[in-house]
Amino acid sequence: MLRFFSLGFISTTLASLSRLERRGLMAFLLLHATLTLWFSWQQSPIFDEPDYFAYTILWAKGKPERIQASFDSKSPATFPALWALALKPVLPTNFLSTHPHFFLKAGRVAMYLYPLLAFCTLCCWLRRWLGGHRLWWLPAVLFAFDPTVFSHSMVVGTDLASASLLLTAFYCFWRYQNSQSRRYWWMYTVFFGLAVVTKASMVYAYPLVLLLTLVQAGPAKRWRVLGRWPWQPVLLFVVVQLLIINLAYYGKGSLTPFEAYNFQSATFKQLQQQLGFLGQIWVPLPAAFVQGIDMLQFHAHLGGCLPQSTYPGVWLLGHGTCNSTFWYYYLVLATFKMPLLMLFLMALALVLVVRKPHFKFLLRRHACIWLPLLWFLGILSFFNPFQIGWRHALIILPFVYLCAAPALVAWHRRTPVLLYLALALHTMGLVYYWPNSIAYTNLLVGNKKMVYKKFRDSSLDYGQNASQFKALLASSPNLKQPTAKPDTGQFAMLVHQMQQHNMPASQKAAWLFNNFEPYAHVNHTILLFRVSQSQLATLPPP
Repeated sequence: MLRFFSLGFISTTLASLSRLERRGLMAFLLLHATLTLWFSWQQSPIFDEPDYFAYTILWAKGKPERIQASFDSKSPATFPALWALALKPVLPTNFLSTHPHFFLKAGRVAMYLYPLLAFCTLCCWLRRWLGGHRLWWLPAVLFAFDPTVFSHSMVVGTDLASASLLLTAFYCFWRYQNSQSRRYWWMYTVFFGLAVVTKASMVYAYPLVLLLTLVQAGPAKRWRVLGRWPWQPVLLFVVVQLLIINLAYYGKGSLTPFEAYNFQSATFKQLQQQLGFLGQIWVPLPAAFVQGIDMLQFHAHLGGCLPQSTYPGVWLLGHGTCNSTFWYYYLVLATFKMPLLMLFLMALALVLVVRKPHFKFLLRRHACIWLPLLWFLGILSFFNPFQIGWRHALIILPFVYLCAAPALVAWHRRTPVLLYLALALHTMGLVYYWPNSIAYTNLLVGNKKMVYKKFRDSSLDYGQNASQFKALLASSPNLKQPTAKPDTGQFAMLVHQMQQHNMPASQKAAWLFNNFEPYAHVNHTILLFRVSQSQLATLPPP
């Protein structure tokens, strides 16, 4: 059984590589892991990490219940980080008092398993899809060093973890479709179940699973939407999903009648009332899993900007909102946050699809590559009230790089010199933001210290420079933090202090960032202001 689920597709692909290719990939992985480890150790714990770590510890103790509101989206998928607790007996007595975040930072190392899985899966997919073109590995390398991917490669969280597992699930689906091997259907169902317990909002992917199953699943495309119902694999899929979810939460509260739940969201309360006697039906899901989805719905309807909210509202292009969203939110962030090279490759891929019959064939044949991209982009844009960061787009980024791969190959065949020049410029842009890749923006943002005018969320400041901010204030006596009373002098503030646009914590500094522009920035997240007496006199009366 272990051999059955041993990711044989990776070893099979590696066996087909030349010695030079294998050595090159091993060298790249060593370099990437080293840089990621150094980068991760330099960054302060980001905002969500302590809660993820705390919930994972409770889960490991057999307590998967939602104890506090911030646990609504947490899951046991961060359990690899728990290895760090094994170091506790060998640490000095006073070590943790001087290094309070040691366990969390050490736990980040094990989270590297997820991006490693994504990279290996991409390599296997590209190797088979591109027919062994000599640059088949390049999109996977670009993905690994994508600023968003790289900066979350060791974060104790679910964004990149769920993206990695989902990518592997759909790769197994693609292999099943082409190899007619039921082994890949089993692996597909298992990896998809793991993706769901990694991030509860992945339940929105189940309709996509059904769509792909009906249209494309099975050997030689025997199943069609209007053809024979594929009940056997669908039944297998459902059973495996229920089994994995129950195992992940110890089966606690499973088979609880629906009417017995004490829901918080209006959606689930209304459903309880409408079901009537059907509410007595047992729900074959753990109570913690059901309640987690209920809490997500509750906070989605509650909105942001409130003391009991789990997010500060949505901000984009100079406009903030507490109870609504922007359908173009992720399109705007993609314009500013994705490297220009990838934006060009995606545009070129669209041109090739329209003009080249061969690429139209690829479009029809590989729906499991482009359909997840469009599906999750639509979900994030139209059904996601938590538009609080580009990191949520990690779920679609692997598919972006897959879709761009044929365009990259076509570009290399046409004008390889221009491609190499573009890659050199792309690398320079990444190095410019080192080691603060979370705050990366491309050249379409000219004035880097004014990025907060476009967006103010975890896409820019996720708390990664908190320790650096404290060190800057300690080493610069002339710098001070703004208070509610306007004053003269030099001020320093983190971007996240202004992203909670309707919260009291940021309103006390609103006089500063609403009326003055920073004269400089440190690591793109610490803004420096200078206010003179004459400038202060121009402020409107309170």
